[in-house]
Amino acid sequence: MKRYLISLLMSQILTGPMYTPALAQSKDQSASVSADPLDSVEQLEEVLVMGIFDDPSRVAGSAHRIDEETLESFRYSDINRILNFVPGIYAREEDGVGLRPNIGLRGASAERSVKVMLMEDGVPLSPAPYSAPAAYFFPLSNRITGVEVFKGPASIQYGPQTVGGAINLLSAPIPSETQAMLELANGSDGYRHVHARAGSQLNEYGVLGEFVHLGSDGFKTLDGGGDTGFEKNEFVLKVARELGPGRLEARFSYADEISNETYLGLTEEDLRANPNRRYRASVLDRMEWEWLAARADWQQPLLGGSLQVTAYAQQLDRAWLKFNNFAGANIGDVLANPEGPFSQLFVSILNGSDTDGVSGSPDDIRIGTNDRLIEQSGIQGELRWKFGDEISHSLEVGARLHTDRIRRLHDEFGYEQQGGEILLNDLPRAITADNTGWTRALALWAQDEIELGR
Repeated sequence: MKRYLISLLMSQILTGPMYTPALAQSKDQSASVSADPLDSVEQLEEVLVMGIFDDPSRVAGSAHRIDEETLESFRYSDINRILNFVPGIYAREEDGVGLRPNIGLRGASAERSVKVMLMEDGVPLSPAPYSAPAAYFFPLSNRITGVEVFKGPASIQYGPQTVGGAINLLSAPIPSETQAMLELANGSDGYRHVHARAGSQLNEYGVLGEFVHLGSDGFKTLDGGGDTGFEKNEFVLKVARELGPGRLEARFSYADEISNETYLGLTEEDLRANPNRRYRASVLDRMEWEWLAARADWQQPLLGGSLQVTAYAQQLDRAWLKFNNFAGANIGDVLANPEGPFSQLFVSILNGSDTDGVSGSPDDIRIGTNDRLIEQSGIQGELRWKFGDEISHSLEVGARLHTDRIRRLHDEFGYEQQGGEILLNDLPRAITADNTGWTRALALWAQDEIELGR
């Protein structure tokens, strides 16, 4: 894959190294070297990074961090490949480009990451963590500057999915000085990538804007021709201001996706001949969604400790038009036994070779839209203290009041395959699901890390 990188006005970027190298010197060199190597290092202004933990080795259970330096080295746009750096993660591929990851931790089911608590900068990221945790939306990995993974007891305070674990994505912080970057890339199968980020301090305000576009024409081949690619866009705006001893940061995010993806599979023979083939019957399959999010973070010294309060709201509006089944046969049975006398007709309909489709016949193709509107909102706060001498404590208490809601409207229409074309027939629309689910949850937690001597 060819990549072209352009950097505009790149100022010093502050990143924390994952490891500190050991230095060795001879006796002759030691006299000319400062007693403290840090004396000769320029001290950089502190920058706030919205991470959850500082030292993975001090976290109960298991915790891992993938830092910005590692992400910049590989520049993966697929979250599945990024998570391969962490042991104990099972990421199952679905579309080959990481649009909708299936992530499992500690043996928990990987199905649409429902057993993993997904967060961005400590805030729930799944469309509806309680009512509908299936991760049909996932941020573009190109704008992520770090990944934190918690397993075992380390994930308890992040809930509600604490059996498998939790994954926290870190976004780029507002810089302490003017910074800007532009990255352009292209590659095979029409791959294209645009990433722009700029931030600065304007008097008492800090501002950061970021835009990412990722797209491809697709690597699969559709019988009769057609688009199997995708396009995703994501925009983030952050504005912060220091207010006395406190700090207020507001964030607004928008993302959208159009992807010509399908659940329809292949017979075993066709899979072995060309695993990237797609049947003509999936030509209309298409996922479209829009995601909106807003949040506000307030940090303030309080009662001798440090308080952080976050209010957030998100909405995902998605519709997936896709091949569902046949009216006269089960698609699973047809693909499992394509040579059977009953299945041969349906296989020819799938690949577009049958031209005798008749409206109302048992070879109707059932294509429907899974339309879902998902909303979540909440407020959460954490208060942290450090106290004690011989016996020191790092005490943290927190609470989250969260509400999420999902509205499902699924339908089906009848289609016919005629001369390689998928055409709507005169069968009436069928509603297959129309329901609403909602959850209101209060989570409370307390954690005290105690140190006594060694």
